[in-house]
Amino acid sequence: MSAGRGPVARGDAGRRPRAQAVRRGRARIAALVAAVNVAAFSALVAEQATEWSSQWEAAALVWWVGGVTLVIGVVLVALIAIVLILIRSWAVRTIVAVALAAVQALVRAVVLMPAITAGDAERSSAAVWATGATGYATACATAFLVAALIEREDRERSRRQGEEAKARAAIDDLEREELRVRREVADRLHGAVQFRLAAVAAGLDQAADRMPPDAADWAPRLRDWAFDLDELREEHVRSLSHTLFPSGADLGAYEAIRALLDRLPTTISSSVVLGQGMKELLHRHRSPLPLLDRLVCVYTVEEAATNALKHGGADRLTVRIDAKQSGDR
Repeated sequence: MSAGRGPVARGDAGRRPRAQAVRRGRARIAALVAAVNVAAFSALVAEQATEWSSQWEAAALVWWVGGVTLVIGVVLVALIAIVLILIRSWAVRTIVAVALAAVQALVRAVVLMPAITAGDAERSSAAVWATGATGYATACATAFLVAALIEREDRERSRRQGEEAKARAAIDDLEREELRVRREVADRLHGAVQFRLAAVAAGLDQAADRMPPDAADWAPRLRDWAFDLDELREEHVRSLSHTLFPSGADLGAYEAIRALLDRLPTTISSSVVLGQGMKELLHRHRSPLPLLDRLVCVYTVEEAATNALKHGGADRLTVRIDAKQSGDR
């Protein structure tokens, strides 16, 4: 049982750091948005702080109130970022954020107590706490909203990537199945079918040789049928087998094209030239092209060679194979 759980455990261990990194990225963006809101809130309350007390200079009061509000807000933003990283439940996140905003607002009210007018200290302290709690809660809410939107976008992106991966896997399975069927049919045509045709043709030739004198007129017909079967085997069955799965395709594109040109009549000279890019690829990889792409290359060369011989009357064929990086022209 432990051996069966090993790969799963290793997979989970590999996914955890990635999930943590994703959550840290979301938390950074959310914290940046919250910090901007805290800065705006600090500037707003600093501007209104001149109405709090007549015992303080306006400039000093503005800097003190704004600075205290900003520093406490930055600490809150840092705590919220940690909450977004460590806690995954949005309900728990919300409860913790509300509690932190209330506590930070209380700390702010206590620190700013000397600036509050002594004549109405109780009501003014409550107002300062409520203002701070509202401002900090708003900053937390915007951070959570941004984090939620980013998380939703990440889930949607992961879903699309999963669907694309499944589609690619399905296409790969279909391509592998197509190649398997091609290879199987080509092998049977090349092996069993050709053997049976050759055996039947040989039997017809033997039957023609052993015909009694009173049926001697059947001998030429039997030999003609044997000849037709040999022609069918050589010209059609073997050609169909090659079309389904060209010789040398398992080895590489160069080998398959070379095998294709070797099937041409001896009166037609042929050659295969490798470009520098293809030479480098072959040096690094024995067979740089997937099997299905090799088949496409072979069929393209075969069609081009057929057109050159049939319509151009060519007596020499040269195939140049080269490879370029994506984007080159």
